[in-house]
Amino acid sequence: MSGKENRKLILHFDVNKTIVPLDSATGESLEEVLNILVSRLLWRKEKVGKSKLDYLSQNHVQQGSARYKESSNFCYSGADRKSGFESLKKALQWNSPYVEEDHRTLTIIGRDNCRYHFILPSFYKLLQYMVKEDRDFVIIFRSFGFDTKNVLESIKSFASKVCSNSSSYNNIGCLIDKISTNLCSLHRKSDDCFELKTGKSNGTSLYSERDIYDCLTQSAGIWGIKDDYLHWSNCNYNTSSGKPLWIKPSDTSVQHIFFDDNIRPGQPDSIVDIRVFSDESPTSFRPVTKEEQYVFSNMNLAPVNLSHAILDEDYFIRNLRQCERNYSAFLEKYGK
Repeated sequence: MSGKENRKLILHFDVNKTIVPLDSATGESLEEVLNILVSRLLWRKEKVGKSKLDYLSQNHVQQGSARYKESSNFCYSGADRKSGFESLKKALQWNSPYVEEDHRTLTIIGRDNCRYHFILPSFYKLLQYMVKEDRDFVIIFRSFGFDTKNVLESIKSFASKVCSNSSSYNNIGCLIDKISTNLCSLHRKSDDCFELKTGKSNGTSLYSERDIYDCLTQSAGIWGIKDDYLHWSNCNYNTSSGKPLWIKPSDTSVQHIFFDDNIRPGQPDSIVDIRVFSDESPTSFRPVTKEEQYVFSNMNLAPVNLSHAILDEDYFIRNLRQCERNYSAFLEKYGK
């Protein structure tokens, strides 16, 4: 890795359908989430004429397009559907001996009473990679609900109980003291008015976008923020009211990247609201245009394809590397 790509990384992660194969917001179970994924794959097969099994075996497939809400029983209607469903399910299966006290927070129970990974192995592979490369990084979970607390507790349990007994993940154990289960909250009183409350009992509130950016950039460890769903829903799920991501290109020592399955650049309901530092005002940030959203895609915005994140343990590592390369190229042009 070049020195230009050795910036501090602030990695923002959604939870549901991004690193967790569930959706607590809609109540979708593991099987329902996987069935929807397979239905989308089959829909694309009909659209582009590709084999679904080939689709599942590839690492790079076009992401994107519209949302769907399919029946959770679809995967049982044909061999193709069932094969795709079983491929995803097998990749998530918990294959280690199960110990209730140690592994309860690390797994979920399927309808078949088997245990499955609560957090995708590809996410832990990313943590392993970051530690091995001795990167300066922060993980901030960004969810509209309180499910982030369960994720933080699960990662802490993984670091303390699994890593000590696993040669594959033993380096993640060094992160255990850097994981905070105290959630911060980020409120939006308008599209340009924010309040970040720290999760401590004697915590403070930040209102300036510059102060919030500095807080996120200078933070450390693994922690979480509860974003303002009510404001997003009250504004008809418009991008400009979604989860804010502050970017300051002139600060070349850091890169913010947001991983979320609901990132759709150019679409009115893409979930991440990019706020770019304004050169005209040293204390303010501005929203980006629809066209600019494409510029930051695969650089600061990382749309997550859940089926690939399940099947490919290097998925997040590969996407991170691509974002870093693209940001380096962007900064070279920006500085000219």
